[in-house]
Order: sequence, then structure tokens, then C-alpha cells
Amino acid sequence: MLISETGPSLDVISVLYTIEGLLQAVIVVIIMPWLDTNMFWKFFLSTWIILMGPPLAICALGKIHWVFYLVTLLLVDVAMTVATGLLSVLLLRSIAWEHISTFHKQVSTLAGFTIGASYVQMPLKSGVGSWEAASLIGHGAIALLLLLVYATHRNAMRKFWDDLAEPIQRGENGDMEEEDLSELEEIDEEELGEDPPSLVRMTEHERKTADANLPGLLE
Repeated sequence: MLISETGPSLDVISVLYTIEGLLQAVIVVIIMPWLDTNMFWKFFLSTWIILMGPPLAICALGKIHWVFYLVTLLLVDVAMTVATGLLSVLLLRSIAWEHISTFHKQVSTLAGFTIGASYVQMPLKSGVGSWEAASLIGHGAIALLLLLVYATHRNAMRKFWDDLAEPIQRGENGDMEEEDLSELEEIDEEELGEDPPSLVRMTEHERKTADANLPGLLE
């Protein structure tokens, strides 16, 4: 809407959006290999780019030229891809496995409220009279909420920093260490036997015996 008010027609804007999407895909492919280090800073920097980019463009850059709206959109889209890509790594390296599901549900609920609140931008603009004020109010409220979370969870933020300080190490076996790989390759020959029976040739008795021994093998 802002571009169409000060720039080209909707047909041209749709073409520009297509080009922006292609540039986003290329940029993401280029920067992904550099996300293995300093993940804490890169994740939170990307989230703040998403938060502060639109107000900056609406209140300042867009007034210089409408092309800055597209530039900001490209920057925000790339930052969103980076944040989404790093989120799973952050969770797996910072939170105990049994807590990931609960944490993800809590964050998804908060994200749902935030997304739902974003749909009041149009009536908010009508109420305050300008897109600038609506953008500052909408994004400013989320910024204050994030600052409150950071201030009340300083120990957790420090723990994230410590846990994510080490880069991801990848060798010939991927992310696995040699010791972990050797443990997976070990086979208990006493339980499995030198020549385990084929599933095709197993009798009903052998199949029941194998099923009974399966929990012990998994442990």
C-alpha cells in the first residue's frame, strides 16, 4: 500500500516482489554456511532486524524513496529465514530434550498472540491517524515485551551465550564425534548371535523370542 501510494503501479510492484523473492533465496544460500558460529548474536540480531526494520522504513527511509520499502522487505525476509533456521539449533543446544516440546508450545502460543495482534494495524492506523504512529506503537509494544523478558531472565541469556559460544564442528561423520560413532557400531554378539536369523525364515517361536528381547537390545 505504501509503495503504491508513492511509487509504481501494482503490476510493477508484483514484478518487484518476485525479484525480491529470488534475491532472498540467493542471499540465504550464500550466508547459511556462516551461521555455525556466534549463533546467539546472529539469532537475536535477526529478530531485532525483523522488529525494527518496518518502523525504520515507514518513519524514515521510505520518505527518502519508495525503493527503501523493498530493500527493508528483503532485509527482513532474510533475517526471518536466518532466525527460523537457527531456532531449532538453539533449542537443541540450550534446552534439555524433555523440555523442548513444552517450551515450543509456550513460544508458539505467544507467537500466535503476536501474529493475531498484528492484524489490528489497519484499525490502529485509522485510530492514530498515520502509518508512522501505528508502526511505532505496534512494534514498540513488542520491543518493550522483549526487553522485559531479557531483563527478568538475565541468567538464562547468559546461559545461552555460554552454550552457544562453541561453533558446530563437522567432520567426516557429520556432527557426531568419533567416540559416539564407535558406540553405535558396537554390536552385542552374545545377544544377537553370530548369524542372526533372517526375518523371512523366522518361525513364530523365534519371532516371539526376538520381540521379547527387543526392549533389552534398545536399552
